[in-house]
Amino acid sequence: MSNNQLKKTGTAKQIFLLGLPYLLTFFAIVCFSYCGLSIARSALENSYLVGLFNAPGLNGEEDDSELEQVQLSGDLLPISALPKMTWGDRWATLAVDELPDASINGAKVYVGDSNDILKKGVGKYYGSRFCGEGGKIVLSAHVTQAFRCLEDMQVGYTVRVNTIYGEYVYRVEEIFLFEPTDDHIIRDSTETEQLLLYTCYPRAVSYRRQRIGVRCSKVSGADFR
Repeated sequence: MSNNQLKKTGTAKQIFLLGLPYLLTFFAIVCFSYCGLSIARSALENSYLVGLFNAPGLNGEEDDSELEQVQLSGDLLPISALPKMTWGDRWATLAVDELPDASINGAKVYVGDSNDILKKGVGKYYGSRFCGEGGKIVLSAHVTQAFRCLEDMQVGYTVRVNTIYGEYVYRVEEIFLFEPTDDHIIRDSTETEQLLLYTCYPRAVSYRRQRIGVRCSKVSGADFR
């Protein structure tokens, strides 16, 4: 290799070594900026203000139609008498006796728990039971909307689920925190009928790492067997 070639090679290496720190700094800035924007977007999407604008009644998605009631009588009914409901159907409303001013009162409950459904109200996990079927009924909603009051719940409170086929009353038995990865809390079956309400926690911050669950036992309502 000639002297000129050696000089050119040495110069190229020097330029590369001198520019390497700047190149690494550039990539670091890009990575941190992307992460920062992602966190900011997540925080904004979960913020109380955005929750207000996404709330039913402010985004034009509220379903004001009357629920069509199914007239049933008796405390023990055949499972065939349970109305057929599919994804997206509105089938109930909620109320808590001890929290008359909470947003949960009158909240509409839908079959399924997709983002579109949770923008409208409360969603029932599709793999869970309906009231009266026995087992676990799992309901979720945004903490900025219908389930903002879950942190105010206390053991002994009364939760009412007014379905299209009758009213079901539940008593709060336990309030607990769990991780978003604890799928078994939602999926596990129960021998007796239970109602599980859950949402993000805590409500006072935008970035919510945990979930709060409210487990309720059944007090009254018809059974389907």
